[in-house]
Amino acid sequence: SAPSAPSPPLKYFQYILLLIVILSGCERPDILELRPRFTFTSPDTAMVYQQNSIVVKFKLSHYRNIKQVLFRNQPLICADPVVLGCQVNVSLETGLNRLAFAALDENDLVGKDTLDLLRLNISTSFNNAPTLPAARGGMAATKLLNGHWLLTGGASAHNQQAQKEAFLYTPNQGTFTTLPQSLNIARIGHSQSILPNGKVLIVGGSSKESPEGISELITIPEIYDPISQTFSIVPVLSKEPIRQTYHAAFTHLYNETTYLYLFGGKGDIQFGANPTMGTKADLRAFKWENDSLKAVTAALGALFNPIMGHTSVLLEQNAQRSVYWFNGGNFATNQVAKRAFNFTIEGNTFDGKAALSTLDARFRGIALKIGQDFVFLQGGSNNGFFGGTTNTAEIYLPRSKQLLRLQNVATKRMAHVATLIDANRILSCGGFSETGIARNTCEWIRLD
Repeated sequence: SAPSAPSPPLKYFQYILLLIVILSGCERPDILELRPRFTFTSPDTAMVYQQNSIVVKFKLSHYRNIKQVLFRNQPLICADPVVLGCQVNVSLETGLNRLAFAALDENDLVGKDTLDLLRLNISTSFNNAPTLPAARGGMAATKLLNGHWLLTGGASAHNQQAQKEAFLYTPNQGTFTTLPQSLNIARIGHSQSILPNGKVLIVGGSSKESPEGISELITIPEIYDPISQTFSIVPVLSKEPIRQTYHAAFTHLYNETTYLYLFGGKGDIQFGANPTMGTKADLRAFKWENDSLKAVTAALGALFNPIMGHTSVLLEQNAQRSVYWFNGGNFATNQVAKRAFNFTIEGNTFDGKAALSTLDARFRGIALKIGQDFVFLQGGSNNGFFGGTTNTAEIYLPRSKQLLRLQNVATKRMAHVATLIDANRILSCGGFSETGIARNTCEWIRLD
């Protein structure tokens, strides 16, 4: 007869017994506590709606009977919420509508979910819109503390040199005027940052729309005084000059000192005697002190992928913390990003987090925060070239980190400027057309 199999060693049974004891003592979720779950099938939550009401459809998944379904704490009549689903006609108010749903099973366990829908009436018009004193693309713009709007630099076409002129829009007059004093240095693709004292810090840029060499980058900052309406040169205390365009600039107040941060852009990607031109991935920090900029750190390299032509929006700010949201930009040759992320400065520490993929790629579009609830994105180029100039638009909801698609809005513009004139009116001006020729027109974009 065949030999019998050897008996397992005693230790084998001891291990099995020990494993049973360990597993029996582990905490694990009780299946009896699973709650009803919602699946919304309509409407498309990635859209902005203009109608006054909409039908919401959903189904529930659960292993026990559903006893009751509630919308805004009111019961809904649903014959079979699991198989056939439920629907409710919802009235939409202007702005963000947060719809709260709940479901109770036969054991009175409650499942909850919310649906965010944004309703806006969107219109555009050239009626009563001002006209720029000259066609310009690639300007920088800043809303001053007194409500006026400062526009500087830019060019009349993609193959033309940058200009020095500065324009001021006065809301109560509804017109632009050319300031008597121009920039000290003509520039395009530069940034403007408002300081706590109301002055505007102007940094970077280049002498033409598409710089090909380091020598075409503007290294000297300026500051605008809204009281005297004059521009003055700003000294830079740094071993390495500021050489970047299509970058983002943002400020943060820490220990009663204002810091300026320059992020990304097209410029020198290698410091030293032989700087190399490329797309930057670094973050540089400067202290605003005694009417000059002082570098406080060396460039913090490779915080993100190389990026230029991106937009930045201040989402929140207090004495210790600033949160900016970056959108779009060109991360590599001929690759415009569908990407957005938050960048947080708390004290003197930084934290950058990828947030989401955007609906449309944008290079040198505009982004504006509207109230506390959303950010408006519009225009730019979807491929980094003038032929890709677009008028697509999106809404970003910072609280829920959602992006919603709008209908195409206003005129196709790239490297244009825009500002919020009042609670629901945006003034969009200038920029380059699909042929690379600058526009002198402005138009109203109304969101209400």
